[in-house]
Amino acid sequence: LASRFAKIAAELMGVPAVRIYHDQALFKEAGGGMTPWHQDQQYWPLDGARCVTMWMSLIDCPQAMGTMRFVSGSQQLGYLGPLDISGLSKVVGERLCHDFHLATGTPTIVCRFFNAFGPNETNPHLIPEIQTQILSGQRTLKLGNLDPKRDFIHTHDMSTAIRALLEKFRSGYDVFNLGRGEEYSVREIVAAFSRQLGEPVTIEVDPARVRKVERMHLLADVSKLKSFTGWEPQTSLDEGIRTLLGERR
Repeated sequence: LASRFAKIAAELMGVPAVRIYHDQALFKEAGGGMTPWHQDQQYWPLDGARCVTMWMSLIDCPQAMGTMRFVSGSQQLGYLGPLDISGLSKVVGERLCHDFHLATGTPTIVCRFFNAFGPNETNPHLIPEIQTQILSGQRTLKLGNLDPKRDFIHTHDMSTAIRALLEKFRSGYDVFNLGRGEEYSVREIVAAFSRQLGEPVTIEVDPARVRKVERMHLLADVSKLKSFTGWEPQTSLDEGIRTLLGERR
């Protein structure tokens, strides 16, 4: 971090010094969907308001390309509460797909993916995090919220569902949920790892990982997908976790 930027951040927060919590580069494809208005802070596992975001363009970005905008004076409003940017972004994406179908007549399927796990899944959510900690030798896992439940589906089942949709779908526009149709809490996921490992695994709640805002249930209704394609998930939670534990042994 350049010292001049660090100085500005420190002055804005009224502190003597700052440190970088997270650094990343974002790339947006041409014609990509609109990013809804949001506050970055709500997505950080930080307890407190002494944090700032700095965005820096890596290339020349004229206004016609759609530059970043800020709401004037919004810094005086403080934390505005949870805003579901993920859900809103998906709605915008689905609308764009529908508009594309209307404009071109191309058969268009929107597939709403729920929590995937298994080979080639790189999203760093709960199951990969548990896998990483266990394969590194830990038997007391440091995790955040323990009671929320999510619908986890194996990547093999996702691929067969997508193939079935592509084979059956011929015209129009439609939306399908793609999950297993069962939900599991964090505790249940850890218990499944323990069963497949054959060893006791305990949990230590790490305050830094606890989300301030949490959705307690997220369960896919896959009845439409099953009825349309005849698809059924084949890989159970325990079977999928068993393959994960064998990846780097």
